[in-house]
Amino acid sequence: MKSLYQIVLLTLLLSCSSKTESNETQDVMHKQDVVHKSEHEESSLDSSTYLNKIDYFPETGDFYIFLDSKRQLSSEEFEALSNKREALIYEEDELARYEFPMQLAKEEFDLSSLPQVLQIYDEQHQFVARAKLVRTEYLISFYNGFIATYKPEGPIKGKGKSFYCLSFDEVNLEDMSSHPIQDEGLSDRIKAELNIKPEYIWNQQHVSVQPYDLVLSFIAFNQADGKTISYLTEFRNNTIKVLKRLDEEYMIADVLPTPIEINGMPVLLVNIVLPESGALDEYLVGIYNGSEYELSDNKRIEHKKY
Repeated sequence: MKSLYQIVLLTLLLSCSSKTESNETQDVMHKQDVVHKSEHEESSLDSSTYLNKIDYFPETGDFYIFLDSKRQLSSEEFEALSNKREALIYEEDELARYEFPMQLAKEEFDLSSLPQVLQIYDEQHQFVARAKLVRTEYLISFYNGFIATYKPEGPIKGKGKSFYCLSFDEVNLEDMSSHPIQDEGLSDRIKAELNIKPEYIWNQQHVSVQPYDLVLSFIAFNQADGKTISYLTEFRNNTIKVLKRLDEEYMIADVLPTPIEINGMPVLLVNIVLPESGALDEYLVGIYNGSEYELSDNKRIEHKKY
């Protein structure tokens, strides 16, 4: 189990997500309240596009996003808020959903950055649904937390199991495709060129991305000294380029290219986790600055900056 101190070290990258892990200690349960939302969330939303992963309740056909608290919440404050939940919406096995007052949610959580309407896509970038914000809830599950619930306006298209969402602000979406590939030769070449000598490899994956004609790869591993390292690389024109190195307690667990392009490269949703722990499981937005990807917890992409 990771200590609370280690989680504080993530402040520069992570927002105070309202998720909590129901099976961990209270310190780990409320790790999302240790760090505050980035100040740049306060900027105008007019020239920005919202991008985030979004989860799905197949039982009721709802999509949902975990809310971010406006301020640091103690375990006691979090518990007090959870006790203000109202009518039961749905319950099955270890999952329960309760209505949570919208006005109270607006006071305690950052709803101002959430669009009223979202456009939802699956991992193959196929349009799934247009959905509207309908309510806020308190969710009891593997992660306990407060969520914003979106209701699709019509039947859900596609058969994807993983989803992301975009706001309806004007943005040019690239006609792109991406999918995981197996390439042991590329795996060996990356390890050789970067002089990677892992004690243990947590994860390694390659993603073919078109029309960029490139392969994005990530590898997360432990060195002999126990240190966790992650690399994000590009393979194009028979050349490997490092796009990001993480030398932290957390590691890259997944990378999803999106149809938004900045500086000639797709904007990414990058999943970071703490190895062997549920204390951290977040998606960050990755934006290419011309030489490497910068990771941010701000889900609003401000186009005027690029």
